[in-house]
Amino acid sequence: MMKAGIYLGKEKVEMDTGHKVTVGGEFGHETISRVVRVGKHVKDFTVGERVYPYPRYAKDDTKRAGTIGGFSEYILIPNARKNHSLYPVDERIPDKLGSLIEPFTVGCRAARRGMIPCGNRQYVKGQNAVVFGSGTIGIAAAVAFRYFGMEKLKAVLSPLRSIINLVPLIFYI
Repeated sequence: MMKAGIYLGKEKVEMDTGHKVTVGGEFGHETISRVVRVGKHVKDFTVGERVYPYPRYAKDDTKRAGTIGGFSEYILIPNARKNHSLYPVDERIPDKLGSLIEPFTVGCRAARRGMIPCGNRQYVKGQNAVVFGSGTIGIAAAVAFRYFGMEKLKAVLSPLRSIINLVPLIFYI
């Protein structure tokens, strides 16, 4: 987890790197940042504000989701919009916990998509699930499944990691 200052302006960084890191390129996306400078057309943010740059929209290019500059000293967020490209982060949330926002949103979204809805943000009862991979996103998916009412749930460490580590791990929630 890295912290980076954010400059909010109209300047556009021209890079077509996708998820590749090139010499001089930016990489990293799980970050909590502070606004260090605000362009004259930006009204939603103030210097010193703590924010989470949403990887899909921070650079106005959804192909750049993994390469927004989380390992950089500064991140330029062109056309910054509150609750779209940047989200405010409460000061009571520690940086290490805040850096988990992105992987937990991915796991939560996967869990929602993996359940059968029955309307009004409710899900069909009696569903079962297996989560393969018990890294940050897998654990987040398991927690979300349980939160959404999944009755039987198994989370299994990636089979490849089990072979590599020679330690098969299964846990039940």
